[in-house]
Parts: sequence; structure tokens; C-alpha cells
Amino acid sequence: MVDINYALQTHDVSSWQGIERYAGSKTEVVRKCVSSFFHSVEFAAKQRPESNHIIKIFDDHSTEETLEFLNRCMKRFDKENVSVFIEHLDKKGIMSSIRSCYEWMEFSGKDLVMQVQDDYLFTETAIFEMIDVFMQLRQDVQSDAIVASFHDHRYWKTIYRYKVTPRVIFPGAYQNWMQIYDIPCTFLTSKEQFSKHWDLYDIFFNTDLNNTVGDLENKSLNKMFTERGVLGVQPFTSVALHMQDEYWKDPYIDWRKRWNSVEVI
Repeated sequence: MVDINYALQTHDVSSWQGIERYAGSKTEVVRKCVSSFFHSVEFAAKQRPESNHIIKIFDDHSTEETLEFLNRCMKRFDKENVSVFIEHLDKKGIMSSIRSCYEWMEFSGKDLVMQVQDDYLFTETAIFEMIDVFMQLRQDVQSDAIVASFHDHRYWKTIYRYKVTPRVIFPGAYQNWMQIYDIPCTFLTSKEQFSKHWDLYDIFFNTDLNNTVGDLENKSLNKMFTERGVLGVQPFTSVALHMQDEYWKDPYIDWRKRWNSVEVI
């Protein structure tokens, strides 16, 4: 039996960046993306009946309509080897809610952990693929990798931060995966690997977002790869699209087709 703990962060009212999302309002994005995540977990749970999927929603003062939606998700998916809980956070703010997610994964995680943000649109096979490539890499190279769901095409370069950077390619269940040196705060890894880097998480949580100039992760989370030798991987084709502003659009994927394919709970 393998336990996977997912900390799902939700907030449908606003965004600290003040951005206009290319797919619609934040409320629309939350409901579509969260639905896609639950569908993907359900698929993984069916493919791996020996696995146990524990989802805790950390909601940061969403509207009543979205809270009703989240309650429908809990009733729809809490069964068999999937358990769903919700916590209504007292303190507002994106960093505070991410910290709550991380602290729960540290306290409750057993085998695998994953922080999930509410603006990633998952394919049905996404979670299964991420778990699969993690397990393959653990077996083949004896490494607990950090697995991202989104392929940022800007990272696929011959150099990283002006240094020569070889990239290793790994086969997965449905596609190839590539080594990365940049990561957002949402990723899957082992509880053991996750617990090693709290000093970097604290830097991430305590950095002033208004003064990062797009360099927040490079000063914190990315050091897992650039200074500590941790293996990070992402899919060649995103298994979850980041539904933010135009800057984050994947130029190689028809996002509307994926968007329209997701049944909202």
C-alpha cells in the first residue's frame, strides 16, 4: 500500500498578481482545474488499487458558491481508496496557504506528497503519469525525484542561468520526461525527500513577492537542483496546464480542447 497525500490550495476571489486569466474568471478556473484534479486522482486510484489517496483542501476564504462546489467534490470522490477533507483557513494570503499545505504534508505525509494549486488544468492520466515516473526513477536510478506537471518551454534550453546544462531524458508510461532546474511550489515527491528542504521553503515563504522580479524560486526552491543534487523532472508535454495569464500559455497545446474536455463537478 502506498499513501499519497495531496494538499490542494483553493481561493477563487482574487490573485496577488492582479492578472487577467486567459481562460476566464478565477472562479471558472478554480472549478474547472479542481474538477480536473479530482478526475485525475480518481483515474490513478483505479489504475493503482493498492494505493491510498488522501486529499486535504486548504481553502482561503472562497465564495459560498465555490465552497458548495468543493463540498460536492468531497461527496463525489470520497470513496474506496480516496479520502477527501477540507480546512477553512483563518489567515488570508497565498504564502500563508502554501505554508499550511506544506506543514500538513510534513505532519501527515507518509510515502508520497504533492502540493496542488487551483489553477492547474490536469489531464485524466496526469497523476498516474507523475506517480509512475517517480516510481520508475526510484527503481532505475535510486533517486527520489521531484516531479513537476507543467512543461515550461522556456526551460528547454542548452543553458541554465548562463551555465552549460546537460539534460537527461527519461521514459514514462505515456511519454518522455526531461530533467529540469526550475520548479514552482506545486510538485510531487517522496515525504523523505520533501522533508529535507525546509530551509529553502522558509526562504520561499518569507520572501517579499513584490520584490522578487521573477526570481523567487531561483533564490529558494531551485537550489534543490542547482546546489543539492536533487533530480527534478517534467513531462515533454504538460500533464497539467498553468491557467494564468497569456505569458503561461503552452504554445504547443490546444488549451481549449483540454478545457472543454473537463466535466465540472
